[in-house]
Amino acid sequence: MKKTVCMILALLLCTLPLAALAQTVPETLPDDLGGKTLYGYLMDLKNNYLPAKVFQDAAKYTDENRENAARAAALMIAATTDKMQQTGTPDQYMLYLRAYASDLLFQQSGDEALREAGLVDYKQVVDLGGAYAQSDYDKLAALEVKAGPIGWQVPQMLTLQEMASVLGVAEGDLVYADCGYTAADGSRTGDAYALAAAPAESAIYVLADPQGGKARYDVLKSAAVLQATMPVEGVGDEALLMGYRNMDNNPALFTVLLVRKEELVLQVRVPYAFWSGEDYGFNPLDIAQAAASALLTNLYDTARTVPSMDGVVEEDVLTRTELNAGTADSPVPDSMPADLAERRNTAIWWSCAIRTCPPVCTGTPVWPKAT
Repeated sequence: MKKTVCMILALLLCTLPLAALAQTVPETLPDDLGGKTLYGYLMDLKNNYLPAKVFQDAAKYTDENRENAARAAALMIAATTDKMQQTGTPDQYMLYLRAYASDLLFQQSGDEALREAGLVDYKQVVDLGGAYAQSDYDKLAALEVKAGPIGWQVPQMLTLQEMASVLGVAEGDLVYADCGYTAADGSRTGDAYALAAAPAESAIYVLADPQGGKARYDVLKSAAVLQATMPVEGVGDEALLMGYRNMDNNPALFTVLLVRKEELVLQVRVPYAFWSGEDYGFNPLDIAQAAASALLTNLYDTARTVPSMDGVVEEDVLTRTELNAGTADSPVPDSMPADLAERRNTAIWWSCAIRTCPPVCTGTPVWPKAT
């Protein structure tokens, strides 16, 4: 009998939120709040009608749930705004409720004005000492990067001549390569700089998200090989070095400098094996940092005349390597192969790309003893 009663109570508790969501939300704030404070009443609205995923989970919530949620959010925005206008003082808890309501309505409609309103309120809550709102701010900021028009493209801020100077080669030896990163809506722009004699192997990717901010920076750094990163000083507001591989099905290893300067997020991806090889012997970090610094300097130089994109030709010279998935009966050798060159290169890359190393990276990898 006790088990049956417990099961019934559990079922009732589990279904209460959905049952509450099925109720009708008033269009305006009622005169009688049922003995509750305004904040208590609004919190009930939030808890009963505004679950975080009501506009995202179509399976769990019905159209009626979403209609009630939209009315509750609109009522919450109106009530909190009126309250703060009456007092003439910003209140972090009222601001948070208004931000939360704007956040959800943005998820429903995609109206950019609602997103901006939510971000402003979340930020003000944090400024007033409500650190709990920071994660909400970050989530809303990461939902969608604002795709406003930009007034520049990468070749305008880092010319072929400037990249040639970074690499110590003649301008005529370099070509622009279309890397497919630039978006039509202006949310990102990018180009590749490659040696005409070896375009696929030498291509250095310079990619920019003009309005990505901290949220985009954190997303990109999560792609680091084995999550290994190294802080880099002297460029942007924050920067780090990381390894990156299997880009566009290209198994080559890249040394990537990730930089955030205000809202701009910049990536410089240098193919490690090519530029650190015998022909050039560069530390890829030096290349990446010099290229990033040159671009940022040009971008923030208000006296600089931005060159036209006329005459900029992006050649389709990059290749995509399809990885061999192998077969179920791929052979495994009975003994250690004599040629360990690939493994040696990987070891050197880790020692040079992740740790501080001299301009010319050399060294013999030290392998752990077999156990």
